Amino acid sequence: MPPKLIALDLDYTLLRTDKTISDFTADTFRRVREKGIRIAYATGRHKGAAAYREVLQPVGLVLDNGALVTLGEEILYEAVIPAAAVRSMLTALRRQVPALEFGISLPSGFYYSPGEGGQLNAWAHSPLQSDLSDLPEEPAYRISYWLPEQSAFSREAEETMSALLPELCYLEISYHCFAMLMPMSATKTGGLRILADALGIRPAEIIAFGDDCNDVEMLSFAGIGVAMGNAIDECKAAADACCGTCDADGVARWIHENLL
Repeated sequence: MPPKLIALDLDYTLLRTDKTISDFTADTFRRVREKGIRIAYATGRHKGAAAYREVLQPVGLVLDNGALVTLGEEILYEAVIPAAAVRSMLTALRRQVPALEFGISLPSGFYYSPGEGGQLNAWAHSPLQSDLSDLPEEPAYRISYWLPEQSAFSREAEETMSALLPELCYLEISYHCFAMLMPMSATKTGGLRILADALGIRPAEIIAFGDDCNDVEMLSFAGIGVAMGNAIDECKAAADACCGTCDADGVARWIHENLL
């Protein structure tokens, strides 16, 4: 069945490790659009991911791991952590978990508290620095913690964080050092399903690309799931195919070989 939608994770999938999109990839997706195949981003990033819209011109965005789904400028879905729970969670986690850096995705923007790692600032577009005391009283799409490079969350730290979460949230660990606290109903797969339904596209007509734990279910959901060469083993096991690494323009080269 010919694909009608390509769903793309961003970091370590579409984007190279330096967070750029190559000219080859941009040209490949120009040809994809000319064939009438639509493009969507399915990312853990917040609304700053819109900075990449001009290059590939996606019709829709699945942001914050599915907590926010948009079609053009229309919001199709939102899942949030209530404002009352946000501050208490942040305070408790910062006191009990040795994570040196936090970021929080709010409707008004992405706020971060810098630490030794500097990773959340590097991944965010136009972040707003905060020390927790000046956060707006808003619900959150996602709360994130990042340890310094070469560090990893211990099993004890994961259990401590999980115990602090209210029932309306779940914890996901990415890259061993990046913790995401998510609304229970927010997943990339759920967001992609909502977007596809709005477009009148069936799962069998979707090709999805990803590399990490929050992409595993999405790769199984899509008609064709493609894991990156640099993907974790769980992604490769769930995928129907594998492509090259993000730094080798793996997504674009797979599309050239199989669609163009």
